[in-house]
Amino acid sequence: MPASLLLIRHGAVDSPIGPEGPLIYGPEQPLNIQGQHQIIRLGQNLKDSGVVPDVIYTSPFIRAIQSAELLRETFSNNPPVIIREALRGSYTPQWSLRPESEAEGIHDLFADNPNLPEVHGESMKDAYTRIIREFQTLKASHPDQTIALVTHFEIIGLLRHYMKTRDSSNPSMEDVIEKGEGLLYQFSPEGNILEERKISPEQHYAHPERH
Repeated sequence: MPASLLLIRHGAVDSPIGPEGPLIYGPEQPLNIQGQHQIIRLGQNLKDSGVVPDVIYTSPFIRAIQSAELLRETFSNNPPVIIREALRGSYTPQWSLRPESEAEGIHDLFADNPNLPEVHGESMKDAYTRIIREFQTLKASHPDQTIALVTHFEIIGLLRHYMKTRDSSNPSMEDVIEKGEGLLYQFSPEGNILEERKISPEQHYAHPERH
């Protein structure tokens, strides 16, 4: 079991704009300048708080890889950055460059939305199973270490739900963090959550939520 886990949402990006407003973007959308600064400040706040990852795992999406590399440069131990396909977002190509207004919520982006029969791919249950399996694999590989996962809105929401409930059969999304923010989990030797703490680019951390 890792000593602690960092869940980090990639920094801000610029949405492409169409006649109807912002468009849904895919894996290749990079960080913008604001997003770069968010991640640099987040890394500095983590370091100042004494939180230094031994390894950084990242989604294969460009904005996540860029965020992971900027984080790595913050820390003197130069933690390796490793791309993991299982940390990808739930992006479905049929949504590419469609107006954001067509998606009423993040649930619409999963392929099990009955209102969008033309969208195929991963369901929320599939994504939930994927991220739980990935978490179990990575935690077993890093006993007594601090690991960071750089990923996306919906993946953090699903994993946060699992961390709170340990229910692997009923996917749901907990409240998630903003772009450029992180959640720090501290574990007991038995694997119980001792503390959940939000860390933002603007401050070292918010008030911890005790379990």
